[in-house]
Amino acid sequence: MTRRAARLLSTIPLVTGILLVLSHGQVAHSAADDQQVEAFHQLQAKNFSKALECFTAASQDKPNSWQILESIGNCHSELGHYDVAISYFLRSIEVGGYHSSQCLNIARAYQKLGDNGRAMLWLKQASLLDPAVASDPGIQATLKQLRDPANYPVGSPDAKDYLSGLESFKGWAKEEMPIKVYVRRNYQIPSFYPQFVEIVHDSLNQWCAASGNTITYKLIDNRELADLICDYTDRRELVSSQHELGIDGNTEMLVKQDNAPGKANMVILVKDSPSSSTFRTRPLLTLCCLHETGHALGMHGHSPNSHDVMFSCATLTDKAVLSERDKATMKRIYQKTDVPKSSPASNVRTKQAEDWQKWHQSLDEVIKRKFAETCAQGNLRADPPLVCEVKYDISRIGQILNIELSKKTNSRICNIAAETVIRSLEKDPILNFPDGATESTIRKCSTFSYSPKRENLY
Repeated sequence: MTRRAARLLSTIPLVTGILLVLSHGQVAHSAADDQQVEAFHQLQAKNFSKALECFTAASQDKPNSWQILESIGNCHSELGHYDVAISYFLRSIEVGGYHSSQCLNIARAYQKLGDNGRAMLWLKQASLLDPAVASDPGIQATLKQLRDPANYPVGSPDAKDYLSGLESFKGWAKEEMPIKVYVRRNYQIPSFYPQFVEIVHDSLNQWCAASGNTITYKLIDNRELADLICDYTDRRELVSSQHELGIDGNTEMLVKQDNAPGKANMVILVKDSPSSSTFRTRPLLTLCCLHETGHALGMHGHSPNSHDVMFSCATLTDKAVLSERDKATMKRIYQKTDVPKSSPASNVRTKQAEDWQKWHQSLDEVIKRKFAETCAQGNLRADPPLVCEVKYDISRIGQILNIELSKKTNSRICNIAAETVIRSLEKDPILNFPDGATESTIRKCSTFSYSPKRENLY
């Protein structure tokens, strides 16, 4: 059995710094100043609609304030109006020029809309503008995740279901029903236990109904006998990895050899931190629990539609319920109606892996031939055979970068020949990445060996 981790895609954090644009010096104190102060009080109270009203009123007095325009965009983003938010962030740039906070907020909005490509471009722009962003491990982890082909679900967002967008899928067997569920009480925050049990019940009940009640479950008191262990926490590090930001939950599962789900552990973040005075909203927690239980019930991968629970990022909503596409997808998995033997998304990733393997093989053959020709021309002699190793980066535009002779031979000529062969590949069409590749650079290591024929000595 193997262990598979399933989690919400790392969400780019919203940048809501205190950007007060107050009057100073001889300028009279304006009503816009009071509106901004009140707006930030409302932001701290998470009353985003009221904060939006205040910032909008302040913008009437100061229409050319890029900070106020960005703050209006932030409010729309918190309310889930991502297209409107982007328009305000872009207006902020028109008025006040580029700032890293605007770029980060635009990237976040595009990520929420499911446009990972544009999100990645704006994240890169923020990194160019601000060295602190470029060195932030959370931002870099998110960039790495956005480049991962697994986070670009295939299939139409308008189809009746998103089975074709999943990496793989397989439900629990009929003989394993009811699924035994254990809800752990967190003794650091015991008061939330009754609410968390209700959230788990609500999430599982929705999926059970979606499956046509093919899925059944029961709560048990023995952790060791459980198929699914549900946990909650106020420590973000328990639901994140590589300092990733904005992740609300995590599911780790033992996957059987036939790809069927096995024992699973689910953790949900219910408070932003141990010091936070309030818990996260019930709809957000239910949405996250629905997403993670979807993974635990056999969905590996995500939907390409931001209106679905199984979309890769949590989307703000007043009521956490499964979409019709969520229901249709789970029903197909468990009632086995027209279910393909393998996921088209899985087939795409398999083809990508095969294309990369062919790319490496073709490149290795060219390097081997060029090195043999170079050594023959140099009439190298050595005993024992010469072996060296060169590491280097290949960019998607055919550049050879960061060449490192990681293993040298005792022959200077051989070492130089190996580096020369690698440098000679610059801009060669053989370096063109496979179709559909999203990588910007590839780190490669080539081993060179030369064993000249011995002359017979008498």
